[in-house]
Amino acid sequence: NKLTQQAVNPNSDRLEFEINGDKFFLPLRMNDAVLFTQNHYDKGIQNGSLGMLTNAKTSGDSYGEVTLDTGEKVEITQSVL
Repeated sequence: NKLTQQAVNPNSDRLEFEINGDKFFLPLRMNDAVLFTQNHYDKGIQNGSLGMLTNAKTSGDSYGEVTLDTGEKVEITQSVL
C-alpha cells in the first residue's frame, strides 16, 4: 500500500488530527481509497464499505470526510477510527 501510495498519490494532504492535545497522523492522503473494516450502522458504514478520502481537514469532532462508493459522505470521527 505504501509503495502504491507513493507512486500514485505522493503529494496530497494527509489525514492528521489532534486528540487531547496530541497530534496524530494516519497513512491516508486525499483521494486515497478507504475500506471500512467495522460496522457503524448509525453512520451508514458496514464492514466492507468502500470510499475515498475527500476531505482531510479537522473541524470540531470531525477529522475529515470519506465519500462512500454510494455517494454518501461520512465524517471521520474517533468512533470510526
